[in-house]
Amino acid sequence: MDDWFLFDQGSSEYIYLLNSTRRTTPSWAGRDAPHPDGPLYKLKKYYAWDKRHKLIVDVPRSGDSAPQYIFIPELQRLIPGISGTSPAPGMFMLDRCET
Repeated sequence: MDDWFLFDQGSSEYIYLLNSTRRTTPSWAGRDAPHPDGPLYKLKKYYAWDKRHKLIVDVPRSGDSAPQYIFIPELQRLIPGISGTSPAPGMFMLDRCET
């Protein structure tokens, strides 16, 4: 299952995941034009915390430190219908970060 997401915050206090308009690479190209939704298009909210459990309120950018924890609330509800597996509740802890 391939899907790329872009981070969007705008003027909101929340960070959202938006499907890339290209299924194989992250892209904003043609965002306003109709494009097919990927299997995880309903993923929306993204939360991240650092090692001290402080909420990270900025959109991730290349070169930033990776968050220690990530929570994607809709993930557990969407994955079983796509893959037949049942993941944990969409909470991830950093294992390693490779560049």
